[in-house]
Amino acid sequence: MSPAIGPMAALSSRGPGRDGKPVSLIAAPGSPVTTCAAASRSTAKHARATGTSMAAAHVSGAIAAMLEVNPSLSRAAVIACLTGTARTDADTTNGPASAWGAGKLDIDAALHCAAQKTGGTP
Repeated sequence: MSPAIGPMAALSSRGPGRDGKPVSLIAAPGSPVTTCAAASRSTAKHARATGTSMAAAHVSGAIAAMLEVNPSLSRAAVIACLTGTARTDADTTNGPASAWGAGKLDIDAALHCAAQKTGGTP
């Protein structure tokens, strides 16, 4: 699916935070996301969930994959790859910068950024 698809979820914080700073560095899918269902809650194997926990999993997974490509990436390099490769589109340019951060997470582009820092390929 294209990282250009989808407006920001209604439940997402638009910022700024109490300190006046933007609340987001990047936006990631969070509504609705198909995930594993908790065995204690359902006999189904999958469930649909919404929220920042779903978006955080996408970003965490992207960072894990980036570190697999290049284990020596610094925190600053990870952030630079994530924000530097984020996609912008009609949704992100119409919203406040504090809500979208740098734009929408583009995992493929972030992996290529990490690989370029090592000279390898994902």
